Amino acid sequence: MNKKKINIGINGCGRIAKCLIRLIDSDSKLNLVSINHYNKDVRKEHVINYINYDSIHSKFQLQNVNFNIHYGKKPDNIQWEKEIDIIIDTTGKFKTNKSLQSHIKFSHQKVLLSCPSDDVFMYIYGVNHHLLALEKPKIFSGASCTTNASSPILKIIDDTWGIDCCFLTTIHSTTASNNTVDRLNIGEKRLGFCNQLNIIPSTTGASSAISKVNPKLQDKVVASSYRVPVANVSMIELTMNLYKETSLDEILNKFRFLSQGEYLNIIEVNDEKLASSCFISNPNSSIIDSNHCQQLGNKFFKITVWYDNEWGYSSHLVNLIKFTMNNYGY
Repeated sequence: MNKKKINIGINGCGRIAKCLIRLIDSDSKLNLVSINHYNKDVRKEHVINYINYDSIHSKFQLQNVNFNIHYGKKPDNIQWEKEIDIIIDTTGKFKTNKSLQSHIKFSHQKVLLSCPSDDVFMYIYGVNHHLLALEKPKIFSGASCTTNASSPILKIIDDTWGIDCCFLTTIHSTTASNNTVDRLNIGEKRLGFCNQLNIIPSTTGASSAISKVNPKLQDKVVASSYRVPVANVSMIELTMNLYKETSLDEILNKFRFLSQGEYLNIIEVNDEKLASSCFISNPNSSIIDSNHCQQLGNKFFKITVWYDNEWGYSSHLVNLIKFTMNNYGY
């Protein structure tokens, strides 16, 4: 039995980092060594208070308060400790192999990116995570929360009935990139509107990421996004045409069966009529709302999936870390 702890460093201290720190602190297999924050005014007591209290995920009591704080503005000037096994970059600022390579100060260290990337290969637990054991990358990505929530569902349906085409729509809760008041945005102009008062059509790179983690779905999925004034928990609607005939009951029963075995702690089927806040802090990647799924004919279906875009995604990253490091004797 492996008993060695996995030592972790985290770059950034936003929403995903907060969830990760709570999950790491609650797992006897994991140990937080240090956090990097660009602001030199941030002290350990500030971080502890930030981790212990949360408007969404309630109160927490951080047990490990022996972590270090670093203040590097770029990966190449962060002095990560030698005992760190894996660095998680949660900033969203460094997304290339070249920039992330600078995190590695000792040959045994690895880097996990908590967002999609054009040149860092992405892994989704329950889709292609098994490749981590074969490829053993030094730098890898956990893709996005939306890709993480949709990909297992799409893989199961495609492997069983075949997907001809699919529209993916995510109704996504607000994030730090949204505004509390209207602001000038010269890029994606609609994102300049106040998120608290608007439903904002937006873009998502989920379709591209899905095809990268599952090449069988190349050019079969088109994705769009709406930002809505909800603090956390998002929803995906997968509207798809299948090659083989089936029924909604057969699809849902397939999900129920897999959720108790191969996809345990990845997929959940919810048969209650609930709303978004009911899924706060749910660790599953994909929570299927059986009451909101629909069928039109024998090949056309809509599958509705809830996901906690903070906690569920962070749980996915922890799963990737533990699976990866297990292959190195941890």
